[in-house]
Amino acid sequence: MKTQLLWLTLALAASFALPCSAQTTAATDQCETDDPTTYAADCAAAAKLKTALKSNDRQTVANLIDFPLQRVSPLPPIRNAKEFLVHWDEYFDAVTTKQLLDEKPSQYGWRGIAMVNGMVWFKEGRITAINENTAAAEKALKDAKEGEAKALYPAARGYDRLVQHCSTKTLQVRAQKHGDDLRYFAWKRGAPLSGKPQLALRNGTYEDAGSDGHATLTFKNNGYTYQLDNGAGICGEDCNSYLTVLKGQKTVSRQVCK
Repeated sequence: MKTQLLWLTLALAASFALPCSAQTTAATDQCETDDPTTYAADCAAAAKLKTALKSNDRQTVANLIDFPLQRVSPLPPIRNAKEFLVHWDEYFDAVTTKQLLDEKPSQYGWRGIAMVNGMVWFKEGRITAINENTAAAEKALKDAKEGEAKALYPAARGYDRLVQHCSTKTLQVRAQKHGDDLRYFAWKRGAPLSGKPQLALRNGTYEDAGSDGHATLTFKNNGYTYQLDNGAGICGEDCNSYLTVLKGQKTVSRQVCK
């Protein structure tokens, strides 16, 4: 009798359980992609995010993230789930949550699955980026920039956007947007950024190298050209950024800028 009851229990459980293949199909049905097999894990993660947001299950959202989660400079990256939960309001508020719940995840070319025009990105079943646009995120960025200004050389303060900040073996480099002006600052590595830069240039150009996040920033001074190749975004074998210095057409130096 006990054996019969056990088999009956297992049979009932099996009848209500949704097979893994059916779960995957359900997720990809709610995901706009021309390659359901490749992006099955991403579509499933997006579906899980929407379910968690509906019930305000913050821990499940945090568990979906591939840390560290980068933020707009000078805000530091979010290193783990505990930090993320502290900064939850910078990522999700009533507006962003509604946008995510109302829209299907979609494939953006070869770059993968994202939601709401790149608000949230997925890769291999994990969240790899969340682009903040909440009021709390804007305030956090404003406060960070004001706090950083105290440690910056006066000419480097008051920027609208920090485009790139990296260090070579010998230099600390910043490229910043001040209105329509793209500026370049370089200090000796290890020197305080409050001191006068070794080199400060203006009127740089920004060349977007494509839809993958790469860009080249170019500055010119007395026959020399300084190029910052931004390796951020989706990249292949080499994800490094580089600082290249040319005299005329001849390369004087080329260093990784981390």
